[in-house]
Amino acid sequence: MGNVRRAYVYLVSIISLQSVAWAVISLLRDLLVPGRSSSVGSTAWQIALIVVGLPVYLVHWLWAQRLAAKDPEERESVLRRLYLYAAMGVAVATLIANAFDLLDTLMRLVLGSFTGYRSLSPTDLIIHHLVAMAVMALIWFYHRRVLAGDTRAEPETRGGATVRRLYLYGFSAAGLTMTSLAVIALLGWLMAQFGGSGITDSHAGTTREVARLVVGVPLWLIFWTRAQRLFAGPNEEERASVVRKLYLYLAVFIAVLAVVTATTFVLAGGMRRLLGISSPGGDGDIREALAIIIPMALVWAYHTYVLRHDAERADEQAGEAWVRQLYYY
Repeated sequence: MGNVRRAYVYLVSIISLQSVAWAVISLLRDLLVPGRSSSVGSTAWQIALIVVGLPVYLVHWLWAQRLAAKDPEERESVLRRLYLYAAMGVAVATLIANAFDLLDTLMRLVLGSFTGYRSLSPTDLIIHHLVAMAVMALIWFYHRRVLAGDTRAEPETRGGATVRRLYLYGFSAAGLTMTSLAVIALLGWLMAQFGGSGITDSHAGTTREVARLVVGVPLWLIFWTRAQRLFAGPNEEERASVVRKLYLYLAVFIAVLAVVTATTFVLAGGMRRLLGISSPGGDGDIREALAIIIPMALVWAYHTYVLRHDAERADEQAGEAWVRQLYYY
């Protein structure tokens, strides 16, 4: 019965919290963004969500807090940790998306290439993103404090630690993906500036990739550094994590696939030219392939190094061996 009750309490809490948060964001945007037009019906709907959703959230969340204060088992439950990390995860994802759009807008303003968005002026658009970031930052900060209190009272082990790893490695993967895509695009653009034709627009696409890089690098560093510190700590369970091995082998696998595929296209084009065989789509541009090969080879090399370093620090467990075997096959 305990798990059923927890599932009910935390499911209602996360749904009502998100409903209220986005209703508050919409109302604040309507109040603070002059260029934003909303119907009376839409405003009434947002107010109704807050009036109904806020008491629902408070009743269920305070109930969960009372249960956690009375029972240590409640505080360390997997469902409670899942709720806390889910609330923080939604907040981080919203911060990432709005920070990316905000940086892109600011850079296009500096370069004079801003063309407007949904009839909003640049100032309106900046406020539009800052409102969502402020609300979600408050939600993240509150749940982070609750999580820190729970962890001090009951350290994360087993299921709770697995949820934490999914949170850390999930956003680490998101940061690595954003960084890799941005580097590939920017390196391709830089190479296109040399060697004749194929020069791309220096404003439209480049500002978005720079914004992606500026957001992606800190995102990856923050979450990956935290994961590295946990691995280097005294907890043996952390070093035997299947989630970590899955993250590392998946990064290596995707990098290998990208490098091999891009190299195949380069070799195929070279062989066609050598044999005098024409291709309907052309032989492609080696600069495009190199823009993929160089950063993905670095991703491949770095994560392979980390895997070897991990193997030196801890013996491979059965679950980790399964991930390695899956990667090899």
